[in-house]
Amino acid sequence: METLRAKNTREISSDPDILSLMNYYNAELSQKAKENPKFKAFHKWCLDNGVLHPGVDFPAVFGKNGELMGMAASRDLPPNTAFLYVPFDLTINKITIKWRAPELWKEVFDPNPNVFKKHYDNQYLRLGTYLFYEMLKGENSFWHPYFEVISWTDLPMLWREEELAEF
Repeated sequence: METLRAKNTREISSDPDILSLMNYYNAELSQKAKENPKFKAFHKWCLDNGVLHPGVDFPAVFGKNGELMGMAASRDLPPNTAFLYVPFDLTINKITIKWRAPELWKEVFDPNPNVFKKHYDNQYLRLGTYLFYEMLKGENSFWHPYFEVISWTDLPMLWREEELAEF
């Protein structure tokens, strides 16, 4: 991460490692990922819950060794074209946490206003608590298919102090 952030655009455009990630769609590893049961389950979960992704290929693997996974355009996407629609119900925020976990709100958040209402980081504390609460449910969590495919190293709350200091 430091290398990428420290470079200007001209330096990035000549770095072979970065160019590989930006320009090398790994079709073989992408196909293997699509056959992986966890990605199949996530795709079904998305479709069942109203996610639309016209023109987007997922999962898409980039780099010669599969260093980066994400999405790729499967067709030309003109400017100002929507390519991913996620219903509000599939966002995690104060409203949807209250709706999906009223017991957590009643038993944890409301009785501890200094942490979950007045603290300057109250939103992140609620979010983290909710995520851990849901992860503890394992396969019984509504979010289980999502948890199975996310890369936990991409979550800023799990970054080391040195990584955070780069910002």
